[in-house]
Amino acid sequence: MNTAVSIDVLGAERLEIVRSADRLAAVEAAWMELWHRTDGLIFQSHAWISAWWSTVQRRDQRALRIGLVWKGERLVAVVPLAIGRRRGLRFLEWAAGSYTDYGDILVAPECSLSALQE
Repeated sequence: MNTAVSIDVLGAERLEIVRSADRLAAVEAAWMELWHRTDGLIFQSHAWISAWWSTVQRRDQRALRIGLVWKGERLVAVVPLAIGRRRGLRFLEWAAGSYTDYGDILVAPECSLSALQE
């Protein structure tokens, strides 16, 4: 299933789960604007995560699960995760975790993260 999932939350924040490369590409401008606004690290950039996804080996054993928190039309947080599969088990991990020195969410100061609590 590669459709986007969106959950509206009180407080005008909305959580979207990115599951496809097409949607990942579509949010590049918003992600980069947030990244510049928050002085994010290279490992938190859209370019880094996109490059990883486009070159990742054994893609049949991985699935994107990138959380985006929107406040109206403005992106205020990115939680770059992926589902991995190993030995029959599925697990949630940082996207590009095997190739990244630092994994963390990218969050704007005005984000309450209430969308992530639901």
